Amino acid sequence: MDVLADGTLAEVRINDTVTPYGAELGRLITTLAKEALDQARGTARERIDDLTADPRIAAAVETIELASERPRAIPPPVRQPAGHYDDDLTEEELIEENQRRNQSFFR
Repeated sequence: MDVLADGTLAEVRINDTVTPYGAELGRLITTLAKEALDQARGTARERIDDLTADPRIAAAVETIELASERPRAIPPPVRQPAGHYDDDLTEEELIEENQRRNQSFFR
């Protein structure tokens, strides 16, 4: 079996010692595979043409193209509220602070 880089089946070789008419069978398999691949590619082209003809899809593609030309927006840094001092607390103090915060949600 020989296959091209694009996936096309170039040739199927079946030895006549394996089965009678092996060479003919190999050619038939090759022909059928090529026809099936051509049909699948044609169908895919038709579906792509249908899809790109849809004005909604064309508008979405244009929006994506325009967005890709603009620089990416960088979100603003997250700022800690004034008086945030968790980095200075001990582990025990952090636990107590978190418990106080959690209890305030349920009051």
